[in-house]
Amino acid sequence: MTRNSNNLAQTGLTANDQVIEAVESGRMVSTEVIDLPVGSVTGLRHGRVCEFKAIPYGHTTAGMSRFMPPVGLKRWNGVLECRTYGPACPQNNPDLDAWRDNGEASENCLVLNIWTPDLKPKQMIPVMVWLHGGAYSTGSGGLDLYDGASLAREQEVVVVSINHRLNIFGYLHLDGAHADFEDSANLGQQDIVLALRWIKENIACLGGDNSNVTIFGESGGGAKASILCAMPSAAGLFHKVIIQSGSFLNVLTEEQAQLRAEHVLEYLGVETRNIRDIQKLSVERLLAAERNLTERFGLGAFWPVCDGVVIPEGAWERSAPHFVGDVPMLIGTTLDESAYFTPQSVFGTPPTDLTSLRKALLRCCEPFEVLGADILGLVDEYLAISEAGSYLDLLLEITSDVLFWRTALIQAEAQSEQAPVYMYRFDWKYPCFGGAYALHGAEIPFVFGNLDYELPAWDLHDSPAGRSAADPDNIRYELSRSMQHAWANFARTGQPSTPTLPNWPAFTPSRRATMIFDRTCCVCVDPGKQRRELLFRSTN
Repeated sequence: MTRNSNNLAQTGLTANDQVIEAVESGRMVSTEVIDLPVGSVTGLRHGRVCEFKAIPYGHTTAGMSRFMPPVGLKRWNGVLECRTYGPACPQNNPDLDAWRDNGEASENCLVLNIWTPDLKPKQMIPVMVWLHGGAYSTGSGGLDLYDGASLAREQEVVVVSINHRLNIFGYLHLDGAHADFEDSANLGQQDIVLALRWIKENIACLGGDNSNVTIFGESGGGAKASILCAMPSAAGLFHKVIIQSGSFLNVLTEEQAQLRAEHVLEYLGVETRNIRDIQKLSVERLLAAERNLTERFGLGAFWPVCDGVVIPEGAWERSAPHFVGDVPMLIGTTLDESAYFTPQSVFGTPPTDLTSLRKALLRCCEPFEVLGADILGLVDEYLAISEAGSYLDLLLEITSDVLFWRTALIQAEAQSEQAPVYMYRFDWKYPCFGGAYALHGAEIPFVFGNLDYELPAWDLHDSPAGRSAADPDNIRYELSRSMQHAWANFARTGQPSTPTLPNWPAFTPSRRATMIFDRTCCVCVDPGKQRRELLFRSTN
């Protein structure tokens, strides 16, 4: 099926029509028409789950709306076809196929997707809003890995995924360049807030409880969720937060953001006095500027900025933002986060001594310069306490700890002072890169219940057959059910314990209880204590 361009058209359907039988891809499905406060939409029912894709929550951001705050839609006439995914934000995405949206890309990308198990429940259903990864530059809510049908069906939750502006379109800071763009800071974050407002106003018509909304995201999605906690405009629009390998807590200063904007304008040949010319440039020209800036600043090329208004303070730098208040949080990482970011040549020729280890560390951390991590200074101390079996294992341990685990601990400690926090670590290993690793993002198929994805996600050998051969007893399906149940219970009650998991105590700085998800799940108290103490000692 082709992607939905979201043209409003009279289809002959009305909000009171009976279910109409239709055939899609050779199997019977049914069409559902729902009347929302913003207008009528038609989606598809697959068994118990109804899905509505590419519902617009804002106007196009093209033309004179480019680099401007998002604008919500007024009620439309007719019935909007919402049966296929909509466009992603234009992007340069070098990732493997599982993480790439190969459909339409457009600046008319303010759309969301909804999976609901019950349109008219006796009791309103918790809502889980997924924020996709890809730092702040790539990704889409319309990936097969993020299909919310299984999670909605098995756990009785409404699942929502969002597309919003990314990279140069969503995080170029023109606020300081000209008064015409004084409200243009953190546009990607502003888009998400608009989507959350749409959910608050419309989700009840789809069975969702707008007083029980959980935002959850992995990597860049977790980072976006973390920053939403520091935004006064987002306060009250969500009630629980799940951060999966996304505790990126820092934001740019205005000076840093303006330096990036100046570099982009110079590259594009746009003078400040003619700043509006940037709204007339082609998408391809802007993506060329995005590539240029990324080559210079790595993952930090496009990043949220403390502008004093949209993000008034430095997020999590000193303590938990007061805007997040008593919101419960579930925070975690994977065991081998950085294996995902390590160049495959390092796996082919791994470090064999301290000199080659240090060179490999610098190479692996170069894209993460924005995080300000000092890794080389930790090598000798890690050697004294680590149980890593090789220099390659030590490299992965140090980089995973510094770039992901340390900030997750900082976030958990800060929020635990004002609300319940639960912590996890995902240890299930995938066969890839010539070994077995619990990589960055490895928990995503388990949370969504999409374990048999076809397109490769971690290396070109990643396949259903390979994953099945590594797990002949099919334990991964049991683990997926347990994780789905835990995530949904947290969304429902703020507490993730389930009958199939050991008792999961809240995280406290004194005990640091952490659920380990693996072939056998268990709760560990202060796992990796020596490494944690080293990490915090080295940064105090």
